[in-house]
Amino acid sequence: MLQELTYYTSIIRESIALEDYVLPVEGLHLLVELPENQAVVIKIDVFRSPKKKGQLPDLSPLLQQEILPRAMHIEYVDSNKAIADKKIHSASPYAFKLKKQVLLDKAWMADFPAHVARYFREALKKCRADHTPQQRAQVAAFEQFCQHLPEYLAELPDYEKLKPADYVVVYATAFSAAEFQALNQNYQADSLFNKNDYNVKGADQQTYGLSNFYNGDNSKKPYLQHQTASFSIGSRISQADAQALHLFNQLRRNGAFSTNPLPVFIDQQELNLLQVSTVRQEGARPAGFHELMRTLCEQRPQDVGNYYLFYILGGDIRDVDYVSAFRYELAATIQPLFVEEKVQRLTNIFALEKALLQPLFSNQLVKKVGSKGNEQYFYQYFEDFKQKKKPGKIDIKKQDEPISPVLMDAIMRYRGAWYDYIYKSRRQAVTSEMFHRLVRELLLDDLRHDEWDASQRRHTQELNIRQKLNRWFSLWDFFSPSTQIPTDMPNQIEGLRERIRTVANAPTAPYVATDPEFGFAAGQVIYFLFSKSQADNPSHGLLEPFLQKSDVNEFRKAIANAFNAYKHEIGFGQGRFEKLCADVMEYDYAGNIKDLMPHILAGYFSKSLIYEKKEKDAAADSTIEPNA
Repeated sequence: MLQELTYYTSIIRESIALEDYVLPVEGLHLLVELPENQAVVIKIDVFRSPKKKGQLPDLSPLLQQEILPRAMHIEYVDSNKAIADKKIHSASPYAFKLKKQVLLDKAWMADFPAHVARYFREALKKCRADHTPQQRAQVAAFEQFCQHLPEYLAELPDYEKLKPADYVVVYATAFSAAEFQALNQNYQADSLFNKNDYNVKGADQQTYGLSNFYNGDNSKKPYLQHQTASFSIGSRISQADAQALHLFNQLRRNGAFSTNPLPVFIDQQELNLLQVSTVRQEGARPAGFHELMRTLCEQRPQDVGNYYLFYILGGDIRDVDYVSAFRYELAATIQPLFVEEKVQRLTNIFALEKALLQPLFSNQLVKKVGSKGNEQYFYQYFEDFKQKKKPGKIDIKKQDEPISPVLMDAIMRYRGAWYDYIYKSRRQAVTSEMFHRLVRELLLDDLRHDEWDASQRRHTQELNIRQKLNRWFSLWDFFSPSTQIPTDMPNQIEGLRERIRTVANAPTAPYVATDPEFGFAAGQVIYFLFSKSQADNPSHGLLEPFLQKSDVNEFRKAIANAFNAYKHEIGFGQGRFEKLCADVMEYDYAGNIKDLMPHILAGYFSKSLIYEKKEKDAAADSTIEPNA
């Protein structure tokens, strides 16, 4: 992987420049000019990141032309490679950088002059500064200024306005941006490796050592080490490769890679270049992963594979994996079986992702915002979650709408599998069993949380439930192994509706004859009984106890109890309800009622055949389905 990343970085270096993405840190920036025997000249600016995500920063000429070119070359590799003290975040004798909260730390500030002296001593050493006498005098004068920095800041109004987390950064203007860069590269030469203990000189006079990229030294974790190997480390990388990996890290931390996840193709220079050019063809709005892969699959369908996939969130790599081949095209259809919506013919994996996961996870895992025709999608496969103060209410970071614990648990358990299925083309990641189990769990959760909204005269979760049912039955066979006999569930549901209509309208034969017919007819009966309720909150949640039954006798008993509760509202006289209810109560079912959950739900949420108008005398028919 490291070789591929260094190769990738060398390819894109001409197309993606670090200076186009790096911003100054938030806080106070001071450019200090120290002419001999003259007063100190200081230029000051304060930088704040844009509050709105995606908004371009407003950089002053001072920040753009003088501060930023220097600020790019003062950072330490990481806190473990700090010059002298982890509280000082710069790695150059030409700059001094720390947070305001450090300057407010009385214990640390008690030895402030000693900290500054040690920092500059170590910076000159680790950056291997080869200065002329005049340059040494400039560094000494700059160090002297930093020694008295607290006194200077105390009289500065801009400093008082800083937050504790804001930075104070001081730059020596006696040195150009190129001189800043040269010394920072000297520092990196010894700091980009994980540990200098393993460094060796190669025949090409380059230093070789243990990579610090996405790696950790295991000396303190013996259980992670090889116990029988004769070597301490598996391999070394060159200094040039280490610098390329560091550049890749800087680019990702500063948001240079707009596609997320990021594919890095192996030994395919043209495809990597096509990737970069495709992303930037979108103008002000860079192309995302979906647009990128669609373009690549259309232009180079045989080549899209053999790549590493990086998922970068907040500048951190959350996931990295190898993908041998990307499967873009598919064929599936979502039909409006339980709620009216357009027939969706899905032809690619991203269409499936939007059409299925957005309603399945109640607009949480795949989130759609915006009005029709102007929708935007946000994907939260690796988002951090946090607990709200109110017990039982959990939400996603930056997400105001609370979600239930069951939905939260489902997202956390299944999102990795869906990410692998969609973005890594691992079709085995989502099995038929997993798909059906997930839909069952989320449907039951919707039933539990359903309430009646009297002002809107609707059930709060009905649309969610019906959309899930559309997708469940439409994609019933899609996630099944190819060796399994298709059930053709959409046609089966339509066939059940016609069959139960015939049974309900026949005074005697035909009768309910199969297990699916029994489940569907039971759903129709239960819906009819609940429609007679005069409760203020006629929730669909009343259906859940029926679905939790295992034994058919307990199931019949629950129907009988519901009948007794509402019988005073039911008119009798050889009607459809009497026929279906009698058939349900008499049918001999030997299995587990939970296995019939799909058919019971299908019957319950299908249009009531009991309330259906008669063809010959619709006007005289008193059994018209209530609005509720």
